[in-house]
Amino acid sequence: MAAPSVTPTPTYLATPTPPPAPSPTGRATPAASPVSPETVPLNLDIQEIPGGHGSQPRAVTSIGDAIIWVGAGALWRYTPDAAEPERIVKQDPSNPIESVAGSTSGYVYLTEAVTAGQQNANHWRLWFLAGPGETPVVLDRYDNEHVPSPEFAINDKWIVWTAIHGNDPNAMSVLRVVKVGALDQPRDVVSYPATDTNMWNPQLNGDEAWYGVNHNDWANSLAYPRVEMVDLSAASPTPVRYGEDVRAFMPSATDAVVVWTGNPDYRLAAGSMGELYIYWRATGALTKVALPDGSSDQTSYPSVGNRFVAWWDENPTHLLLYDLQAQEVRVVARYDPTGGGELVRAASLKGDLLAFTYWQREDVSSQLRWAVLPD
Repeated sequence: MAAPSVTPTPTYLATPTPPPAPSPTGRATPAASPVSPETVPLNLDIQEIPGGHGSQPRAVTSIGDAIIWVGAGALWRYTPDAAEPERIVKQDPSNPIESVAGSTSGYVYLTEAVTAGQQNANHWRLWFLAGPGETPVVLDRYDNEHVPSPEFAINDKWIVWTAIHGNDPNAMSVLRVVKVGALDQPRDVVSYPATDTNMWNPQLNGDEAWYGVNHNDWANSLAYPRVEMVDLSAASPTPVRYGEDVRAFMPSATDAVVVWTGNPDYRLAAGSMGELYIYWRATGALTKVALPDGSSDQTSYPSVGNRFVAWWDENPTHLLLYDLQAQEVRVVARYDPTGGGELVRAASLKGDLLAFTYWQREDVSSQLRWAVLPD
């Protein structure tokens, strides 16, 4: 059987037209960060969620003006300096909430069915909730034994998600979008044959939808990831490719920069972890960030704020941020890797609001912590 093409042509619902003045392609030669990441501290006023409501959190997500998470049988929201968090919606134990996103326009969350006492990720529902007390609306659903759950994002105007629909061998990986004010009018703006090409990790920046694409060459056991962006305001959105030469994945964007992870080793899976890259949109320059403690190739799920970049780090004994203004790595906390003590995980950043999960190995229980970053 012939190997699949490594540069597949996307399928559109309408004939695509070139986007207006697209940004540079992002194929600049990466340069190592010129600043040593070792000794630049960042002192923050780190807080916990009051009342113990931040204990054992899951799906911790900063949405800029607040933090949302799943815990104690519900989806919660906390605004910095509030007396206590607000419960947004109660969980159905038979369909627990697995992941969340939010904005000023509402919340999107994913539920996965529990059958015969076992969670079944192949039976999922994607919901939109305008606010506490409102009726949740199903955006998408699927019941297929071989289809993974979608990933999604929301801002004040758009909801976007990546999903696989259809049955083999005709299943399609789709980027589906809907306007917050027109939930009954979703559309697929990009699609690929899911047998070899899948889209993941969608993010929104205004009218821009950013997402990772992974094309698999199954015959040679190789993966060819990249980042794409489409302008959702266009009549026929056309993907613009970025970062193919550094195997870019997991994008997060603002008007100034796009952050992604990348790994030049074609034998490695795109959706795991890699090195951290900063793409400067005004110049087209690409910076590969050097990290301390052997973490340079252990990053995933970056999130970019107004001045700083956060990410998930495979090394849980430190909390690092990248300062876009100073173009240097800042050390928020560093713990003894041999002491069996404090750990951090799952940092999330939007605007200036940082959230992360903290715990100590001895007592096992984790806590949601947060801080407002300097501007």
